[in-house]
Amino acid sequence: MSSLTQRMKQEIAQRQRAELSERIMALRESAKAERVTERQKSFMASKPEEITQAFKIIEIHTPKRVDREKDDVLSVREVQDAVCAVFEVRRSAMISPLRDPRVAIPRHVAYFLCGELTGLSWPVIGRQFGGRDHTSALRGARKIRNDPARFQEKIRLIKDRLFMGTPRLRAHRNEQLGAAR
Repeated sequence: MSSLTQRMKQEIAQRQRAELSERIMALRESAKAERVTERQKSFMASKPEEITQAFKIIEIHTPKRVDREKDDVLSVREVQDAVCAVFEVRRSAMISPLRDPRVAIPRHVAYFLCGELTGLSWPVIGRQFGGRDHTSALRGARKIRNDPARFQEKIRLIKDRLFMGTPRLRAHRNEQLGAAR
């Protein structure tokens, strides 16, 4: 009888750990997508030690706010917005599943620039474009990298837009002058 009770206790403990791990995984996914609300935090973490763990997970997976004047970090959203402005497409179209060249080419340019300027991994970049796989982002970036002359002027305009009014502009300009010599 005691072995049955012991097994039941072990099974209950195992289920509770599984539920906790599922809640933590859901919290991580929400944090990665930058959609963590206070209600989610309280739902996901009902015990004090879980709350502490939840906030650690949020801190790890939530992008830090950066001061554009002090830091050289660009966000995927900033790159997307600049690409959309130069190519005159809506951001919602760029992250949609549309394959029309009027949308796909700007998306590929945005992949390329995100890979070059944000320092983020391809899986993270892909997720920021409508949940795409890292191979989609990598393939799109390679298409632009393999034909630089075709997109050189557009990429220059996008970079100028991104770096306008920041210390990054000076570094970008110096880089261009160095390459021209």
